[in-house]
Amino acid sequence: MIRWREPLWLFALLIPAGLLLWDLFLRKSRLMRRKQFASLSLWETIAPDRSDSMRRLKRWLFIISLLFLAIGLANPQVGTRYEEVTRQGIDIFIVVDVSKSMDTEDIRPSRLIKARYELSRFLQGLKGDRVGIIPFAGTAYSLMPLTLDYSAAAMFLDILETDLIPNPGTNLEAAIGTALDAFPYEEGRGQAIILVSDGEDHEGGALKAAQKAAEKNVTIYTLGMALSKGDPIPLTDEEGNQIGWKNDDEGKVITSKLNEDLLRQIANATGGSYFRATQGGEEFRKVYKHMFGMDRKELEARRITDYEDRFQPFLIIALILLLLEFILPAGKTKLMLDNKFRSHS
Repeated sequence: MIRWREPLWLFALLIPAGLLLWDLFLRKSRLMRRKQFASLSLWETIAPDRSDSMRRLKRWLFIISLLFLAIGLANPQVGTRYEEVTRQGIDIFIVVDVSKSMDTEDIRPSRLIKARYELSRFLQGLKGDRVGIIPFAGTAYSLMPLTLDYSAAAMFLDILETDLIPNPGTNLEAAIGTALDAFPYEEGRGQAIILVSDGEDHEGGALKAAQKAAEKNVTIYTLGMALSKGDPIPLTDEEGNQIGWKNDDEGKVITSKLNEDLLRQIANATGGSYFRATQGGEEFRKVYKHMFGMDRKELEARRITDYEDRFQPFLIIALILLLLEFILPAGKTKLMLDNKFRSHS
């Protein structure tokens, strides 16, 4: 398998290709102009040291050297070894609350921004565990299916915003149910849900969904992403500038507080654990420590484990061709002319 470390240099291949086409185009025009000036047989007398073949050879050496130079600078790499990799892990769905209350700033800079940052750090500690992402508000959907590509998961975390789901509210039942439906059935492999929320539940049914998770041997770990005292929910314009606070129907400012009891009950119903978020984020690392006791299934994958640079031969060939182009004369050598003179005499 070949890959290019500096693929942008491949665009430089257009230079020798253009020079080649230009040379072919000018070759006909040069021949026509030469015939207009004198016959081809007369040129042997007018310019005895001229050699069209040598000139053409020098141009081709230069063009081909540019070709090899461009390939060398692009640095082709060859996969040299295949390896069977065995991993052990569990399946984890990260279920993140993206309702408007997650904009509250009782946890700085906001509940959602802090959750995204800590979850990104959490991903860095995973080894062999498949992870998926489900955002939810008034409804929920699977944003990213289970994968071992943690860098892709981190990119999906970055797009989580409180305007991602147009349905307002907080539906914990839909969030847990979506994760349960997205899990593949694999006997002997542990499955867990990490539920990150402030615990608000406008629809009800969260404990019922947790009981279904327990029946399917899915463990739920809940992270209370808020403080007990709570804070008002900020309102922002399209440019992200704060324009006020969210009010209820009576015009009073709404204070979003942590519903710790509900989150603890959800976790306990499945044999999981509840953690309250802190500014330091230690609770996210504690979650993974609790997961070590879960059943971990072996996965095998064949992959290329090593790539080696192969730019050296191309640069050496380019250098040799450039040296040849520089050394070779543009016309017939003196020795050739002397031999021709002797043969005529």
